[in-house]
Amino acid sequence: MQFSTLALILFAASSSVFGGHYDLKKEYYKGCYSHSKHGQALDRFVAKDSSMRPFLCASECEKNSKKYFGIQKESCYCGNQIRSNLMGDFFCDLRCPGDAAKSCGGKHFLSVYKMQNTVVPVLPAPSLGCFYWRKDEVILHYKVEETFKLMSQKTCAESCLKYSYKYFGLANGDLCFCGDEILNKAPLDKKKYCNAQCKNYHFGQKCGGSIAMEIFELLTEEI
Repeated sequence: MQFSTLALILFAASSSVFGGHYDLKKEYYKGCYSHSKHGQALDRFVAKDSSMRPFLCASECEKNSKKYFGIQKESCYCGNQIRSNLMGDFFCDLRCPGDAAKSCGGKHFLSVYKMQNTVVPVLPAPSLGCFYWRKDEVILHYKVEETFKLMSQKTCAESCLKYSYKYFGLANGDLCFCGDEILNKAPLDKKKYCNAQCKNYHFGQKCGGSIAMEIFELLTEEI
């Protein structure tokens, strides 16, 4: 994945967390961790860039709502848990391609940082009830017009969190809605009507129903 100059300018102008600059204070650097195919420090690879540096990787992991980010030369990883052993800093002897003053891991090592003030949805979210819903009826005013590979509370909540909504709603097993007000309240029995299996999500979550929307309060926490 290549980062364009325009994309970086736009991100720097709009980021509320980093303000265009990631503050590499000592307390945010977690150390140099072993990282190879036999055991990764952070489990999600998100980007590779020939000008990789901490700010670029942090911006990607902010989008993915992760607690940590780590760099190995041109590669960026994210995760909520550090999964390998802490090593001496001298193992992370590669300089960042986009900032030679910074360390970007080693041959089998990852330079790991903690994200600043990462805000994520509280899950499972508090349910406000199951309500009668039709495709031509508005209960929460914003419909997320995106094709999701899977649907879940997490998927929908993260989509609505981007726009700072108070509520999110699930319907038909695969539809996500957001809003600051519940516009039509016609309660239905949750077990009977909000019982559609979430699309491609195999952990027992329900995502509303064919004529019903389950609405949740969108609470957040910092990690």
